[in-house]
Amino acid sequence: MSRPTEARVRARRYTLLAIAFAIVVAAPLGAATALDDADADWAAGNVQSAVVRLKDALQQDPDNAAARLLLGRIYLDSGDMQAAEQELTRARDAGADDIATRIALAEALLGQGELSRALEWTEPPLQATAAERAELLALRGSVLLSQEQEDEAAAAFSAAVDADANALRAMLGMATLELRRGDAEAARATLTHATKLHAESAHAWQALGGLEQLSGQREAALAAYSRAIEQARSPWPLQYQRAIVHLDLGNKESAAADIEAVRRARARLPGLDYLDGRLLLLQGDAAAAADKLEHYLSGAPSDLAAIYFAALALNGLERHAQAEEYLVRLTAAMPNNPQVAGLLARTRLALGNAAGAEAAIRPFAEHAEATPVAMELLRQALVRQARADEAEQLVSRAAERFPDLASAQLAHAQQLLDSKDAAGAVDLLRRVVDTEPANERARMLLMRSLLARGDTDAAMAAADAFLAKSPDSPMAHTATGALLAQQGDIDGARSAFAAALERDPSFDRAALALAALELGSERPEQAREALDGLLAANPDSVAATLASAAMDRRDGGDAAFRERLRDALAQNPDALQLRLVLARSELAAGNADAARTLLNQAPPQQRDATPVLLLRAETELESGQHTIAAATLSTLVQRNPTMARFPYMLASLHAQTGDLAAATGSLTEGLMLDRDAELEHERLARILAAQPTAEARKSLLERLLRLAPEHPVVRAAQARFLLAERDFDAAMQMLRELAGQHPDDAVYTLWLADAQDTAGRRPEARRLLTDWLTTHPDQPAVRLSLAQLAISDVDYAEAIAQYRRVLDQTPNNRVALNNLAMLLADSNPDEALGYAERALAQAPEDAAYIDTKGTVLLAKGDAAAALPLLAKAHAGSQDPGIAYRYAKALAATGDKPGARRVLLAVQAQAYPEKADADALLQTLVGGN
Repeated sequence: MSRPTEARVRARRYTLLAIAFAIVVAAPLGAATALDDADADWAAGNVQSAVVRLKDALQQDPDNAAARLLLGRIYLDSGDMQAAEQELTRARDAGADDIATRIALAEALLGQGELSRALEWTEPPLQATAAERAELLALRGSVLLSQEQEDEAAAAFSAAVDADANALRAMLGMATLELRRGDAEAARATLTHATKLHAESAHAWQALGGLEQLSGQREAALAAYSRAIEQARSPWPLQYQRAIVHLDLGNKESAAADIEAVRRARARLPGLDYLDGRLLLLQGDAAAAADKLEHYLSGAPSDLAAIYFAALALNGLERHAQAEEYLVRLTAAMPNNPQVAGLLARTRLALGNAAGAEAAIRPFAEHAEATPVAMELLRQALVRQARADEAEQLVSRAAERFPDLASAQLAHAQQLLDSKDAAGAVDLLRRVVDTEPANERARMLLMRSLLARGDTDAAMAAADAFLAKSPDSPMAHTATGALLAQQGDIDGARSAFAAALERDPSFDRAALALAALELGSERPEQAREALDGLLAANPDSVAATLASAAMDRRDGGDAAFRERLRDALAQNPDALQLRLVLARSELAAGNADAARTLLNQAPPQQRDATPVLLLRAETELESGQHTIAAATLSTLVQRNPTMARFPYMLASLHAQTGDLAAATGSLTEGLMLDRDAELEHERLARILAAQPTAEARKSLLERLLRLAPEHPVVRAAQARFLLAERDFDAAMQMLRELAGQHPDDAVYTLWLADAQDTAGRRPEARRLLTDWLTTHPDQPAVRLSLAQLAISDVDYAEAIAQYRRVLDQTPNNRVALNNLAMLLADSNPDEALGYAERALAQAPEDAAYIDTKGTVLLAKGDAAAALPLLAKAHAGSQDPGIAYRYAKALAATGDKPGARRVLLAVQAQAYPEKADADALLQTLVGGN
């Protein structure tokens, strides 16, 4: 038998306690009373009525031993051990039966943990019958077991069985001992036998329910607890236990019914907060759940189950830092529990602490019995740390280890597809589909892999097979529609998407795909109809709302976009994503006050969520409320103590407001937390630029390098500082190392090329960028830089070629459009004009883009059309090159004096076109 985990050990202890409680409250044989009405009420479950009758009787006769004994038994059965002890002691003093009170007192003291005192009452007197002797010996065994004296307890239980082989309490005690020794099957056999002999005993069924609950047999546990409740005089403790099982199974309505029954019986029971919290969590109300669970934990801080569910609730509210605090405590108490470690890993991933997540989950992911969940969490942690090779190896290991687990095989297939091994992915996915023909994800991925392999016919056959297997699946029809659309069969795709929506009108994928198809076909009304249908079926669909708002923006601009979102938010105020999108749109439009109002109107449980606080800080910064923004950012830092992002933001704010000491403190705090190089180059550049002198910048950089000598952003800043100081060799050496360590990050290669160019090594810079593009051809930023270097070398053909490649990749890149227009103005002005107009459409008030169009028109010989453009560009810019082209237009349209005045104004300046400008000025000398 495998060694039990810490979680199982603790869970077993809880179940042992449950069984022990059943032993404690098991009624002694032969108990009798003369108070028939009270006894009848108790038997019927009317506990309060029975207590009232007995208290009335005791007011008339305080020395009524039978009444006190019965009242003590009722308290005992209800779990009020202290009250039971008090009444039983009085009953004994009033002359109640020695053995009856002895048994009951031992139960009450055991229930309170008064083990030494309880043990004193378990010695059987000589006059005890066999049944009474068995009761006392079984109680003695329970006390000894609670004192960790297993051998002595075993002897007591054996003696009890010898006295009465059918004694219930002895059987329950023996089952507890067997379970404690790790023999769950023996314990189950003993308890099953007990329920057959004592089918009317709530305590036998309760003990069996506890065992089944511990073993994970929740349905069996429910059945046993239900039988116990049928027999119990005071059922609420059993309903409490059954509620937990219902919660574990996700049975919300049944759990709620049991919780309400417990509440009616014990309205002030602290454990109700625990049950309510779990039910609220199951119902999706994380905020209320967190409140209930944290209130419960204030009185029961060591309840491990409550700590776990409180952490779940806090994570649901994105209060990850508080959840992490709970989970760290829980991990210390349960270091071998994979479920706790998994939740801690997820929490740390949410906090951006990938290294911490790895530390939490790695021992479980590398264990011989690792679960796929643990391995997937480790993979995510590795990916976040840019350790792609290790992550891929983990996926391969999981696929090898779990050959029959579809999720592991699908992850491996995705990996093969991403690495361009479409054939390998197809082979693997065919096996998964053969094994699990109803697996929709496998079928979808198979279709994608077949397309990637270039086998369109096979992909279509796979889609047909998907439909044949699942004709009522909206996903099957949607997948077919996507494939038909890709093949250009728009009508077929439209019919497939419609078929998906006939089966499920709320199926987002189909409706959104149909809307996109209709938009692409220039049928906006039909696209709107598809989205309206989805919203009618699912009014809370955020995806449909955002898509509809995007269409409103297309037709009516940003104001229409925001109006749609306002209407949707009024109908669904809990939709946090809609609120955030709308607030961000207001902020982008310059409406910081409106954005802040939206955030302040969020439901209370959302106002402290990290995304809300973050956006609030941005609105405060935009409004110039620096002090308030600093307070908001400080709150984010406090609530997310392991995240570097928020100290970095606070550092930027301090630098902006001139508090350089605070900026340095926050910056260094962020660096100490920064495991994933979250510091942005531009943020650090702005903080450095805020330093008053070059010496202060140097000093700060040296401090940062001592703190984080390997941080790439800090090292890059140091290299750029060295470059500014004209220490070219040191700067290039550092940038060369960074480019080698981060070969796929264009920024370090670009900066190295810039350093080489600045140092007078332009051929090296061009060669560096050209070589880098051979392995990273889809990087427009590098092509733009290479084109600029070519222009500096008057290699216009190379510059034109690079700009054309940029436009192939990003057709609306306005820099490429503008510069290509300038380069083609003389040789191909008609083509150049098209590029110039496209660039100007994106930046209609930018002097550089206005100048380009004017220049092209001038090159075409249309000086009259060029003149107003160049005049506007000249008015908005101090560029002498623009002044020269404006002068050319003036001269060409007959305003020679005006042209002469413009050229004389820039005559003292140096610029590339100065020789041409001087020549033009010479022709204008002496003109009118």
